[in-house]
Amino acid sequence: MLSYQAPLAFSGAGTPVQTLPRPVVIKQQCMNYWCWASVTELVSAYLDSAPRTQCQIASDFFDGCCPCPYPGYPGNEACNNPYDLVTALGPHCSNPQAAVGDFPTIVNEICTRQQPVACRIHLNDGSGYHYIVIIGVAIDAQVVRVADPLGHDGNALDLSFGQFCAGYSDGTWDQMITIQ
Repeated sequence: MLSYQAPLAFSGAGTPVQTLPRPVVIKQQCMNYWCWASVTELVSAYLDSAPRTQCQIASDFFDGCCPCPYPGYPGNEACNNPYDLVTALGPHCSNPQAAVGDFPTIVNEICTRQQPVACRIHLNDGSGYHYIVIIGVAIDAQVVRVADPLGHDGNALDLSFGQFCAGYSDGTWDQMITIQ
């Protein structure tokens, strides 16, 4: 099982980070395998007029097994499953790429299209994947602001793009998912 290992934060304090035009806050995943549900909840809160909770999202994919309303933790273990973020995002998924993105693409998504960028992290131990979302950039310093559902609500770290590409926490970025 994945346990939180905080990546080293970027030491370039004072570097201005351009964030999305509307506030976004990652919520801690309510169950061990719900990083996908937490990232989907963030996207729903950012884009939908009636945002959906992690529990509501997971219930759609696991036959309504979750006790709602949010947070539903500790919840029903039958609902504590990993899931594919591309499928969970549904119509909000614009372009899943089977590769990492480059920094200009991230800048375009955040600054021009004003959309978060979801990322899949392949865990080094081979146990699966973890999903996070990029919610801001510092262009001149080539820094990304990463929101991670492990840890606590509002968990966001500023990391150099090179450091993020080289390895995040206990895994490696292997897929970029743009949002619409």
